[in-house]
Amino acid sequence: MGPPFSPEDLRLIAEQIDDATEAAATAPTRDEATGRLAEPKRAPRWTVPKLLRWIAETLQITCARETLRSALHDLDMSWKQGKLLLARAPHEERVKFVAKIQSLVRSADADREKLVFIDEAHVHQDADLGHTWARRGQRYYVSSTSPGLARVTFYGAYVYNDQRVAIWPAERGNAVTAIECLEYLRAAFPRDKLRVCWDGASYHLGAREKEPASAHQKEPTLERRLDGVPLAEPVGVTGSGR
Repeated sequence: MGPPFSPEDLRLIAEQIDDATEAAATAPTRDEATGRLAEPKRAPRWTVPKLLRWIAETLQITCARETLRSALHDLDMSWKQGKLLLARAPHEERVKFVAKIQSLVRSADADREKLVFIDEAHVHQDADLGHTWARRGQRYYVSSTSPGLARVTFYGAYVYNDQRVAIWPAERGNAVTAIECLEYLRAAFPRDKLRVCWDGASYHLGAREKEPASAHQKEPTLERRLDGVPLAEPVGVTGSGR
């Protein structure tokens, strides 16, 4: 009895896996009108059981798991875990951002103002990137879908001048928690000129207008941090399904 897969069958199997690899690494699109990221379609993670079902339904071929594994190895595929592919800002914006930060650091070094870096950290549901069969020698990247629906939020503030760090939990990132963050800074540095550097979320920039400073306190100056620059590596989740 000859091999169950013809060269054309193997080409179609490899095509399915390659298409899924490309789709997983494709960043979600942004709506031009609202600026929001579209909900991405999750690319299939091709496990052996899933491939067996697809082969039976599409190619009308049934075979053993080990037979399919052998064919996948012959196609130069291997079993691997996904690696998160984070979005990056355009090169020109990153160059401008570095120049801006250097200017802010010089001002802080001269004690003209307190430079504070703030960011929210979210524990998302997209930490489990899944396992799949993909080309040997190539990483299997999965484009980040953050921010997700269910998450836990933490605020973190780093005061450059004093080399001090503060971390506190929040129910979610919104205008209310952003105001609480500014109030915390005002209480900690009531008479200092504050330069706050964080990302461009709309509720960050609107928080200052909703909560004016008292007469003896200086209003924080908000700087937009460059999007696509993560402050920490994502957490991975192990799993199996080969």
